[in-house]
Amino acid sequence: MKKIIGVIMSLVMVMSVLTACGQGSKQTPGGDGTAAGKLRTGFAVISSVAKSTDAGDKEGLAQIDSTVAAVTVDAQGKITNCVFDAVQTKINFSADGKIVTPLDTVVRTKQELKTDYGMIRASGIGKEWNEQAAAFAEYVKGKTASEVSGISLNEEGAPAEAELASSVTVHVNDFIAVIEKASKNAR
Repeated sequence: MKKIIGVIMSLVMVMSVLTACGQGSKQTPGGDGTAAGKLRTGFAVISSVAKSTDAGDKEGLAQIDSTVAAVTVDAQGKITNCVFDAVQTKINFSADGKIVTPLDTVVRTKQELKTDYGMIRASGIGKEWNEQAAAFAEYVKGKTASEVSGISLNEEGAPAEAELASSVTVHVNDFIAVIEKASKNAR
């Protein structure tokens, strides 16, 4: 719980920086007659407990997977900047409900873990989670949340478009969902 709060506080600081950068940046009216507007920043967290398991012959697992995004969008709703992080909090417990994971366990986010996360071993493109998250964030720049929602995915939830699949092979369903939510929260 403390780690999730830490992640949220870190992203709030990122949002503050993005907001501060955007506050002085007015868009000038274009030749198309559109009005000037300011950048807006949105933040969102989505969480799932779908990977949790009951205790039985083996220990039970309470697992919370949280994906976090901060986005800045322009007056037309196009993403101008985006950052992601995620954390997998795993708490094991016995059949009688006792927590067996040490209570002082430090849970690091995937951005904090970098190469220690270990995705590179399973990556067909030789990229770690944080590198793929950064590549997806770069790819969505200039797109609206609606356009991001329309990104073609394969059955596993990874990008199906060759251009994107060359730099991102992780499942992006949660990235897309958290972008939608953060864009709606943009102020």
